[in-house]
Formats: sequence, structure tokens, C-alpha cells
Amino acid sequence: MSNLLQRILLFSIGLPALLALVIFLPYYNDIGINLVAIMVGGMSGLEMRRMLKEEGPRSATWAFLLGAGLPLAAYLGLLFSLGWAPVILVITLVLLATLSRETFVSRESDVPHITHRMSAAAFILLYPGAFLMFVPHITAFPRGALLMAVFILAVYLNDSMAYLTGKLWGRGGVLFISPNKSIAGFIGGFFTSPLVLLVSRALVPDVFPGPAWKALLFGSLVGIAAILGDLAESAIKRACRTKDSGAIIPGRGGILDSVDSPVFAAPVFYYLYLILFT
Repeated sequence: MSNLLQRILLFSIGLPALLALVIFLPYYNDIGINLVAIMVGGMSGLEMRRMLKEEGPRSATWAFLLGAGLPLAAYLGLLFSLGWAPVILVITLVLLATLSRETFVSRESDVPHITHRMSAAAFILLYPGAFLMFVPHITAFPRGALLMAVFILAVYLNDSMAYLTGKLWGRGGVLFISPNKSIAGFIGGFFTSPLVLLVSRALVPDVFPGPAWKALLFGSLVGIAAILGDLAESAIKRACRTKDSGAIIPGRGGILDSVDSPVFAAPVFYYLYLILFT
């Protein structure tokens, strides 16, 4: 099966499945999509560990917890009305544990990697962890399930349209860090997100109140963030000298390859909605 057909099949199954989670599992502060975010964080942490090799966390369990810790803490903080306390606790415990565990190295060959592993642990906590913790916060808005559905559509339709227009009309890469990305792909992806927001505003004006320029600006900036998320992960893979973060998803690669755009766009979506529409 060609890569294009694999991506079409994945899109036709994966996107409706995500939307179904949001729509049909709104209980306990949208537990369905938040559990997905937590698992995605953990599995992305494992993929980061694999890419970083000896410079990454030594334990797979630790890498999983680093990626999942902050989205889980954010979800529990909202679910039990604890605010940001669980997030601050997780950050504190991770920093204490990271600094402490490296004092127990038993081989001279491990010593040059100590600061690299400390940095890697902090990085995985932040990417994808800190970015994904905004998923629970998006669902905590009034009409949060609907907002999450709009977010999913704005990001994944952006990604899919960028891929499609790049395949049809792309004429070579424009960025060294990601040579397969074309101007046509960037344009196709960029214009999709504001279109999703304008349509959403027309359908549910009470969720996106105010003039149309707000929805247009909102969608444009979310679209830019989604594109930058794709490019940021490309830069990480380029630095790690690997093509894909994993191989678990046919036609896409790894988990991180499939969530790089929403991971990057989630905090942008959250803060822009907070500023423009609340």
C-alpha cells in the first residue's frame, strides 16, 4: 500500500475516532480525549528516549512518566479543583529526581552523559509534556468538548491539506531542516485552519463571539503554530539523525510524528481563545 493511501486510510479512521471520543465521552472533564493526551505524552517520551539514545533517560519507565506527567497533573488539577498545584508538584519532583538519580552512576563512561541526560529529562517534561497539558485546559472551557473538536479539525485538516497540496503542486523544499516541505504545502495548510474557524464561527457564533476578524486571526495563528510544530519536530529528528520518531503508525511513522502539530498548537489555541473570546 502506498504512503498516500495509508495516510488517507489513517485520516478517514483516526480523525472520526478522535472526534467521537470528544463528543461521546464528555464525562469527568472529557476523560476520553484527556486519557489519549496522557498516553500520547508517555509514548512520545519513549520515542524521544529512543531518538536521543545514550543522551536520553536510561529508564523507559522514567521516559514514559516524563512525557505523561504534566498532562496527567493538569487533568487531575482540573478534575479535583486543585488548580496548578499538581503541575507545580510534578515539575518539582521531576527536577529533584533528575538531579538526584545521576549521583548514582556506577561507571566512568557514564559521567560525560550526566548533564545531557539531565537536559533530556527536562526537555521531555516540556516537549511533549508541558505542551500537552493544555489539552485538559481547552476541554475545561465552557463548551470545551466543542472547542476540542474545532481544535482537532483546525490542526489535522491543516496537516492533511499541506500534505495533499504539497504532493500535487509542490516543487521542492524551501527549508534546509525539512527539505520535503514545499511552498504549496505551506500555503495549503495555512489557509485551512482559518477556514475551519470561520465555518465554526458561522455554525456556533456563541462559542466564537465578536467580529469575523477574530476568528480569522485565531485560525491563522493556530495554523502557523501547527506548521511550526511539524517543522520543530523535523529539526529534532534531524539533530538525532533519524527519519521518523517511530514506526507504530503506518504512513506516518511514530506517535510524535502524528501529534507534532497539535502538541505545538495546543498552548497557542488555549491562550488565544482566552484572549479573543472570553
